[in-house]
This record gives sequence, structure tokens and C-alpha cells, in this order.
Amino acid sequence: MGDNYSFSQYRWKCSDGAATVDVWDQSVEARKATEPVMEKLKELEGMASFKGNLFKPAFSYDFPGYPRHHPINLAAFPQRHVDFDMHSIEPGYGFPIHLHDYADENYLVIGGKGKILIENEVYDAEIHDVFYIPPGKWHCAFNPAENTEPFHLFIFQTPRVSDELSEMGYVEITKSQWDQLGLPKKEWEK
Repeated sequence: MGDNYSFSQYRWKCSDGAATVDVWDQSVEARKATEPVMEKLKELEGMASFKGNLFKPAFSYDFPGYPRHHPINLAAFPQRHVDFDMHSIEPGYGFPIHLHDYADENYLVIGGKGKILIENEVYDAEIHDVFYIPPGKWHCAFNPAENTEPFHLFIFQTPRVSDELSEMGYVEITKSQWDQLGLPKKEWEK
């Protein structure tokens, strides 16, 4: 099966997607090469669900003062392009000021009140507020000590945060590490 395509003065014929799939499926070499990968992906996906709940995590990291909860077992989806987790930050806690050079990051306030630092500005953060942090911007979140309830923050990044990115030379660094290395300050820090 073929389709006619054109763009500007150019015209060509080619097989449509269904025919391409048939050709791929008929290749013994292609099937053989992809079978182990597809089997592993099916095995991993069997360890997880496509549905999760922010307050009933599949697993958690228990950082002091701000446990991180994963509503879906993202490790079961190694082919993913996004990461996300829920931070429940207790009053008086937060995470380090840091930047990464590879990921767009978004914060969605699910509950409580807190503060979000992006570059040289501290923002009040309340339920349903959304924050966008592009790569290369200093940022963090914290829950002031005078608050009485946890600050629940849903964070998602794309591309996903992973060890493979570090191996490829992408950077996530805290502000204190940056300063200890003597790296240049941004204009607003001078």
C-alpha cells in the first residue's frame, strides 16, 4: 500500500505506517533484536501500575524533614521521558538550593503553604500554585519554621532525572558545591 506525498515542488510515493509495520514484523532479524528488550519492558511494567495516588506512594525516600513519595513506580518504566514525585516538607525544612542544566522542572502545590526560591526571588506558594523552573536557574523549596502544617509539593521534570544523564555529563549541583568550587556568581549575586 502506498501514499502520494507532496511538498512545494516535490512529489514522492512511500508506504504508509501499516505497511512499514508489516515489513518490520516480517524481518526475522528485527524481531530477534527487539524480543529481549520488549520482554524486559513487559516484565518491568508488570511491577507497576499506570495509576497512582500522591498520598499512597508506590515507594518513598525518607529524607529528614521532607520525605519524597513516588505515586507510580517510575523505575518500572525505564523508557520514560519524565520524572515526578511528591515532597511533603515539614515546617522548618526544605531542600538545597540547586540547579540542573538538562531539565525543565515544574512545581505544583498540592497542600499547605511554603516558599519557592527561583534565582534571586522568593515566592509565596499556596495550594494550586504552579511554578516553572527552566534549566540553569538556582531554585529550591522550603517550609518556614513558623508554619504548622506540611507543605505538599508535586514536582515533575522532563527529561527525566537519571544516573545515565550524569554519566553523559549533565549536571545537577547544589549552590554550596558551586561556591566551594569557586565557580562564577550570577549577576544578581554580586
